[in-house]
Amino acid sequence: MIAMEYALNHSDRIIAVVDMCPQANISEIFLGGNTTGSRNLNDILKKGPSRRSIGGYFDNRIAKPHEKLGKESAYFTKVVDFNEQLTR
Repeated sequence: MIAMEYALNHSDRIIAVVDMCPQANISEIFLGGNTTGSRNLNDILKKGPSRRSIGGYFDNRIAKPHEKLGKESAYFTKVVDFNEQLTR
C-alpha cells in the first residue's frame, strides 16, 4: 500500500511493485481485488513464459544460470490493463 501512496504522490513516475509473497496478496489487490483480482492473477499465471511471476522468473533463471534469457520484461504486468481504478 506504500507503493500505491507513493504513486499517488508522484504521478510523473512509473512505479514497479514486486510481489514476493507466495500468496500474491498485493498482486490480487492491484489486479482488481477480491474475486476479480484472483481471477486475473490466475489468467496471468497460466500464460508463458513459464508462469509470469517472480517465481516463474526464478524457475527459468535457475534452469539456465549462465544464459541470457532476454525476456525479463515478459514477467512484468501492467496492472492498469486489468484494474481500471488505477490511472496508469
